[in-house]
Amino acid sequence: MKRLDFLIIAVVVLLSLAALIPALNRKGDIVRIEQDGKIIYEGGIHEDAIIEASGNTITISGGRVSITAADCPDGLCMSGECTSLHPLICVPNKLSVTIVSSKEGLDGISS
Repeated sequence: MKRLDFLIIAVVVLLSLAALIPALNRKGDIVRIEQDGKIIYEGGIHEDAIIEASGNTITISGGRVSITAADCPDGLCMSGECTSLHPLICVPNKLSVTIVSSKEGLDGISS
């Protein structure tokens, strides 16, 4: 391959990565915690908080959301981190943690 080929590939890769920057810098996202279908907490993803909900401890810190403690038998809800595509669910405690966009009417592709 020639130098021009490497340059073209590098430009294409950089442009592809630049398209992801708006998705990574989502300041308006909201953390929503629901239990039994009722919203028990709603707040910005960049507002650090610790929420206690029926045996679960949800920690929001540095733009990351996770369940850090749970009294359910298997503890599967503590195995990951909440993202807009991956909610956290605790079935025994009927708890769900989701990240929703503050922009009404837009989905992840059009925002």
